[in-house]
Amino acid sequence: MPRGRCIYCRGDIRGVRRGEHVVPHALGANVTIRTVCRECNNNELSQLDNELVTESPLHMVASRELDTNGEDVWDYNAQLDLAIEGHLIEDPRAVAQWPQLILDGRQQVFCYDVAEMERVGLRECQETFRRRLLEAVQSVRRGDRRPRLRWRSLPNPPRRGRFPPRVFARHSCDDLHEGISLECRYHGTIDKDDIVQVIEHWATSANDVQESRMEGVIDPEVATSYRPRWILRALVKIGVNLLAYLMDDEFPQGSFDEAIQFVRYDRGGGPSPSTCGFLEHEVTACLECPPNAHKFTLQHTGEWALDCSFFGGAIGATTVFPGPRWNKARRIDIIVPIGASDWEVRKSEILIPHRRRVTDRIDIMMRASRVTNVQTRVRVVRRQRPTPKGPNE
Repeated sequence: MPRGRCIYCRGDIRGVRRGEHVVPHALGANVTIRTVCRECNNNELSQLDNELVTESPLHMVASRELDTNGEDVWDYNAQLDLAIEGHLIEDPRAVAQWPQLILDGRQQVFCYDVAEMERVGLRECQETFRRRLLEAVQSVRRGDRRPRLRWRSLPNPPRRGRFPPRVFARHSCDDLHEGISLECRYHGTIDKDDIVQVIEHWATSANDVQESRMEGVIDPEVATSYRPRWILRALVKIGVNLLAYLMDDEFPQGSFDEAIQFVRYDRGGGPSPSTCGFLEHEVTACLECPPNAHKFTLQHTGEWALDCSFFGGAIGATTVFPGPRWNKARRIDIIVPIGASDWEVRKSEILIPHRRRVTDRIDIMMRASRVTNVQTRVRVVRRQRPTPKGPNE
């Protein structure tokens, strides 16, 4: 395949430095291909990656496994009837609380996780949290290009508990280091200047505040909001990228146009959502993904079928897309160790069929999930067709 042409748009790829990640970098994968132009990489393909790794249920696993941000999880304080920001953990309590200040009318409630307080100490954590709040407020006052206080409006609040504005750090109490960013999340409309003043007053005041301590619940509420068709496009993109990486110079330019049109422009029928998407965990377990790795299986039976197992089998997905078979193998298994560039590739002519069962229920798709109070939102995006121009325009 000519090195000078992008496999997605056939545009010029000269000058590409970083390359397109075969598997999204946000999943801990480092290998890139240099057969994708900068425009495709930074626009359409980046948007699909973002949908997969920050909006879909996969982001809940990725944020836990890679210790990054992204999950929307709430604990519930029955005494105050408040939804509390939390994060999933792997123990029987299922959720821990982020350190946070809830601006509940005229009172401010400082919430924290009991287990973390036992390690750090309440007074030390509270004082450290105050300092981080002041740093965030000062960055807003200075008008920094990237202030450390980030605003996020939540379209749909949790179903349990009131949801007044709150400012929290996506860090445990013993990791509130200098330079971190905090997030102010709210529902509806707020006066941001007023919120900043309240935060600043609390952070500089020596008065005691109301405190809330909880050890978490076994049915935290978890929210995901994603576009299923975008997820299928992102999965097909991974499949095309894997084949481009494996075939290298043998990748047949133009032979995957139907799949590429679906990825770039959402054209064509695309994979069926009844048989493609996130897998039930029992099916994912059959893919036998090693720990601390992702596994991708490509099989050709008239078209390509891609089975994905992420993070040692914590969550899986499947899709199909048209394209010619590779004369070197009908089935390829790719083991992608998280954070490493040495991938293991196994080729075979033996096909291993399995029954694909897809689901949109998080408690069915995720390994050992104790999350029972789940709300899933599917986003529908309406496209406006361009107005046709007249012959003289």
